[in-house]
Amino acid sequence: MKFAIYTWCFLIIFFSSHFIYADINSEWEDLFIPEEESEQITEKAEELLRLKKNKLDINKAIFEELVKLPWLSPIDVDKILEFRKDHNLKNKQSLKNAGISSKKVNKILPYIKFEKRHYPLNFEYRVRTQYSSTNEYNPPLKFYQRVRGSWKNYSFHFLNQKDSGEKNYLDYYSGSLVAENLAFINKLVVGNYRLSFGQGIIFSPKLGLAKGYNTTKQPIKSSSSLRSNTSASENYSLFGTAARFLFKDFSIVPYYSNYDLDATIENYMVTSIYDLGYHRTDTEKEKKDKLNEQLYGCNITYGKRNQISLHAHHIEFEHPFADNDVEQINNILGIEYRYFYKNYYFFGESAYSKEKFANIAGIFFEVNEFKNLLIYRNFENHFPTFHGNPFHVGGEFDNEHGIYCGIDFNLLNDLEIRLYFDLYKFPAGSFYTDIPSYGTDKLLAITKKWQQTEMRFIYKNDLKEKWKNVEEESKLYQIDRSRFRLDIKHDLSNNIRFKFRIEYSFHDYIDAEIYDKGFLLFEEIRFDFTENLKNYFRIAQYHSGDIQIFMYENDINGVMQNSQFQGDGIAGYFLLKYELWQHYSFQFKYSQEFWKRETGYHTGFEKQLGKAYKLKAQLEIDF
Repeated sequence: MKFAIYTWCFLIIFFSSHFIYADINSEWEDLFIPEEESEQITEKAEELLRLKKNKLDINKAIFEELVKLPWLSPIDVDKILEFRKDHNLKNKQSLKNAGISSKKVNKILPYIKFEKRHYPLNFEYRVRTQYSSTNEYNPPLKFYQRVRGSWKNYSFHFLNQKDSGEKNYLDYYSGSLVAENLAFINKLVVGNYRLSFGQGIIFSPKLGLAKGYNTTKQPIKSSSSLRSNTSASENYSLFGTAARFLFKDFSIVPYYSNYDLDATIENYMVTSIYDLGYHRTDTEKEKKDKLNEQLYGCNITYGKRNQISLHAHHIEFEHPFADNDVEQINNILGIEYRYFYKNYYFFGESAYSKEKFANIAGIFFEVNEFKNLLIYRNFENHFPTFHGNPFHVGGEFDNEHGIYCGIDFNLLNDLEIRLYFDLYKFPAGSFYTDIPSYGTDKLLAITKKWQQTEMRFIYKNDLKEKWKNVEEESKLYQIDRSRFRLDIKHDLSNNIRFKFRIEYSFHDYIDAEIYDKGFLLFEEIRFDFTENLKNYFRIAQYHSGDIQIFMYENDINGVMQNSQFQGDGIAGYFLLKYELWQHYSFQFKYSQEFWKRETGYHTGFEKQLGKAYKLKAQLEIDF
């Protein structure tokens, strides 16, 4: 521990006069972080990180580009597009004249530009290495590398990654070539790519959060239809070619993919698809690239402001599945739409495959500072889900019916209230039982801002039925989970910010007389030693029984760390980020945890003591 403290002090003194810091948006925890342990960055977060450096031209951006900014609602984007028909957006005031509130304008300013600045040549390089003291495999380092370049209308992308324990630095790699704006060919991608259409039933990125603090925007899908694959998640890329053709009011996207997936094959039948991506042991290596997937299809969209799309999709796996409910060959037909009427935005998608339907429809309404979102979804059991990710509770999205309501409004000055209510059921039961189960999710968030202080209170409650083994009895239990969180942020001065959180959670197993509770407490300090250097330091304490407590951590670019804690312990980290000269940046993070855990919470206790630390370092070059 003393060594860690000396190391941090040395780094502070050494770097404070040499580097410039590039901040990560502090609201990412509200926008993108799921309630599970993860280091994967979502596509939207990666897009915002890229827009920090290559800002969006507010006078040229289309609907699909503008709506990706999480602070702009579909109604806001429509106001900007309508205003642009007769005016040029020149500054902040132009956006306000278009009907965008001052609060939203300030949120999006770091990601947009008003004047066209065209750089014909662009190059980006990122290399990252990571070490964890709890790693049990050799070699111990995790390695990631990404290269992206563009010249005029052409660009390329390549990334490779190896996890700790993997010896091949090209254990996973992804690359693509892209051409844009070539006559009626709006975009052409050859290599690894990904697709997203409508509300995500047939295609949508897998990494993302359905529900959260952004109660009226987050559930609406808004990804670009075609782009290069930038994710290190190994099983959900497509490989082949796809294009987007524009002809008058039509957009046509044909695609073809031939890709090998990790899977377990027994007697020429697929028993499971392996999506963890680890290839460290002989057992894991045997699963690599064992299942070939071929797919092709076409999406045809008519309209610009108001749109309707038709989608035909064919997917075929090399081997049949051992589970008779999973088809080897699927043909899917879909329809998607969006429609604006005054202050209303209507959207939805429906799909059909072998007598199975999947439907989602929503209405968004906004007037002044009041926003309301309603979404209804009905996904039949065993509807093919492999590349889809529409709004749903979690896991695979089939076998789910539900209705969601989100509300966002302001009271008085700087008092913001956000809430949602989600009622859902799983009609066909689960893996353990055929008995249908039900659930409700509720959230209330109240935020009050003063001149230098922000205070936020969040109450979240989930009431779910789950098949659990409690006290040697397996059955469907009702579990009432509640979480109370208080966040306080205070700017002590222009160069010192404090963030304090206290969180209390409890789980009540109804009819089992079991009650678990836990708490999390942390203090974070962001200190600007000079105008050119900022850093984060956080120390946290936690206590829980069987409850898993999650804490989002600020991290190096390209990583969204959501750590999981259980038992009793103390955790902390120190993060430094710099931009060396104009085009180079270096980032470093040291984190450490001490814990005491009691296993067998319901069947007797066994204490375990431990400690662990992680090191991460990253170099970025861009020009």
